[in-house]
Amino acid sequence: MSVKSAALAALASAYKLNGLEAAPSVVRSTKPEFGDLQCNDMMPLAKAAGKTARELAASVATAAHHDVFEDVSVAGPGFLNFRLSNETIAQRRQLCWEIPR
Repeated sequence: MSVKSAALAALASAYKLNGLEAAPSVVRSTKPEFGDLQCNDMMPLAKAAGKTARELAASVATAAHHDVFEDVSVAGPGFLNFRLSNETIAQRRQLCWEIPR
């Protein structure tokens, strides 16, 4: 499973637990100091959920965990940040060396 797929799967599960009927999206982080990937969906989803974007992001972050990530955190008004675990980074690096010639 790709890192992006893992993030989308974690978000899809968290969205369902929070009653959100939307397809999650994730992009490479624009600010690497916050994480490796980010989700910008909370601002547009918050109103329909009856919460502030930050409240919704906190609820989704709590539910959006996957072994690939060390941490899922909230920044600013409601951005979700995913930080890869050291184990995931090591595994991905090892895969690069295992490519047959």
